[in-house]
Order: sequence, then C-alpha cells, then structure tokens
Amino acid sequence: MCGIFGYIDINQKEHLREIQNLLETNAYRGFDGWGVLHKSKSTKGINIQKSKSSENNVKELFDKIKNYDFAFGNFRAQPLPEVPSINTDNVHPFFEGIRSYIIHNGTISNDRELENKYHLPPHTVDSQVIAQLYNLNIQATNNDIEQAIQRTCRVLEGAFVFVLYDIVLDKLIIVKNYQPL
Repeated sequence: MCGIFGYIDINQKEHLREIQNLLETNAYRGFDGWGVLHKSKSTKGINIQKSKSSENNVKELFDKIKNYDFAFGNFRAQPLPEVPSINTDNVHPFFEGIRSYIIHNGTISNDRELENKYHLPPHTVDSQVIAQLYNLNIQATNNDIEQAIQRTCRVLEGAFVFVLYDIVLDKLIIVKNYQPL
C-alpha cells in the first residue's frame, strides 16, 4: 500500500529531524517511486519532484523539500511486484484541470463509472477522478470548498484519503473516509 506524507511549517528549520523521520518511516510504504509538491510562502511557484524509485532515495527527497514550508507527497507501491514503473507518469501528485494537485491513498472502485457519468477526461489512475470531480464541483458551487468536497465524496466508492491543493484558492484540503491512515 502506498504512503502519503505532508507538512505545513513556517518554521521548518526547527523540525527538520521530525520531517526526515516522517519520510524515513513512510518510505517502506512504496518502493516504486515518490512524488512531492513543495512550495514556500515567499515564492509564487509550485515545485514538483518525482522519482521512479524510493529505495535509498529518502535523503534525496529530504534535500529537495527541507527548505520549503509546505510539502505533501506520496510513496507509490507498485500494483504488482512483477510490474515496476518504467517512468513517473503514475506517481503522485497529479495536476488536473487548471487548479488541482492531488495525492491519494486507497482505491476508488467506481472511477470508470464516474468518468462516463460525468464525461470526465480519460485517466490512468483513479486518483485523477477525484480531482476532476472536485474541479467540476468547485465551479458548480461558485468556489464553495465545503460543498464541492461533499459533492465529490458523495459519489466516490471505496476507501480513501486524499490531499488536494487548489492553486486558485490557495487552499489545502485533506479528506479521509473510514479506512486508510
């Protein structure tokens, strides 16, 4: 099973060891790769880093995010041991539409049904459907995050936790249903 991680810390230098421990304890959750979104309040840009393998790469990941005050990411477990990733196309975070970055742990069992019902763009990973639905719902609710998330989660089937970053509203949204974490 994949592992997700994240922190928000404007004084991250005081907590560098805790952040490093967080990464080290989560790395075993997914040896097939890692991806991370990180940013700083002092800069406008968002940085995305991805790697095909997380084995022995925790130091590399830590070095990339230690100077930022906001980061979240995913250690990806390959779906089948005999099918390792050949690239980072299926490594989180994913960017969907014009506004949403997402990481996700769990399974959305009705992702294909939702794609058809709501005429969503084709996806390769079920996580993408969550962000696509959020994008539809945030527009339909005139940027009401609570309503958009409720509408999105109401139609999802499965066990999940996800972190979604809305770059238009500059909001981080964390959602957990009954099982993961």
